[in-house]
Amino acid sequence: LTPTDQQSAIIDAVQIGDTIAVEALAGTGKTTTLRLAAEALGKSTGVLYVVFNKRNQQEAERVFPANTTVKTAHSLAFGPVGRRFRHRLNSGRLSPRQLARRLGTRPFNVPSLTGTMSFSAERMASLATQMVHEFCRSESTRLDPGRHAPFVRGLDEKGSWNNHRLLARELVPYAEKVWADAIDPDGQLRYEHNYYLKLWQLEGAPLTVEYDVILFDEAQDANAVMVSAVERQEAQTVWVGDAHQAIYCQPLGTQVLAHDPTQDVYPKGRKGRVANRLRDVAIEDLNVGDRVATFNSQTAHVRVAGREIESVRRFRHSGELIRVTTPAGLTSAYTPQHLSL
Repeated sequence: LTPTDQQSAIIDAVQIGDTIAVEALAGTGKTTTLRLAAEALGKSTGVLYVVFNKRNQQEAERVFPANTTVKTAHSLAFGPVGRRFRHRLNSGRLSPRQLARRLGTRPFNVPSLTGTMSFSAERMASLATQMVHEFCRSESTRLDPGRHAPFVRGLDEKGSWNNHRLLARELVPYAEKVWADAIDPDGQLRYEHNYYLKLWQLEGAPLTVEYDVILFDEAQDANAVMVSAVERQEAQTVWVGDAHQAIYCQPLGTQVLAHDPTQDVYPKGRKGRVANRLRDVAIEDLNVGDRVATFNSQTAHVRVAGREIESVRRFRHSGELIRVTTPAGLTSAYTPQHLSL
């Protein structure tokens, strides 16, 4: 394979020893370029290729040269840290009531745009868990109510954070309990993979093997804790991604199909359609624990049973949006690169 002029320039920069960032659109050969760069570095150069998921790891292991180790960020953290919590990875999910009891949460009222917003003990426990999830995706070294508290729609006017601050201060002690449990091998709450990833970053992101070069693919999807962990390494780093392909996100206003718990549940043993249990929900109204229908792009199969939402993050989007209105009058907004069903 003869590299293009652009690929040759990237390979040359890698060989020189530069730490660089490469942005390229889908289908332009980003992964191929990284493979060629790894081959050009030679057998004596230890290369770490960081990918986003297990499937990408398996595919890369088949084509990258022998000097390259392919890992996901979580697998890098599992060796030095995650092994301590292996026995907790299959822990069951607590019910909202059980979680509230474990954390000792109490109902809380906060001023809102409509007067007062009431939060049950169960909702406070869920918000405290969300706060820890946000902390685990950040580069922060401690829980910060100003940065990690979850957003609650209808609590403040645009540009204000006063009522959110009141809620955040109340959540901090509960969130600290969640995190204390997360770093305890004998903890009792549900354990998440992002917990040991965050702890790994806090402990200096040690690697079991030293590498000369780190190739980080799909960098547009790397969260702050991943970036922080990689930047702590002494190795030359090559970041590769496409800003137009950020995944795991949806613009505000996007309508999704979510399960409606108020609908009747089919009796055990009875088969039938469950589509009548779905309802259209604006994505900003979803919360941790809700379930949404999902689509498998490879099999074209719609999973109406859905998947449970484990975390919610909100980003600002300043680019172009395409708005679509359905015959029922529902309006959704998408980036031009978004694939929709």
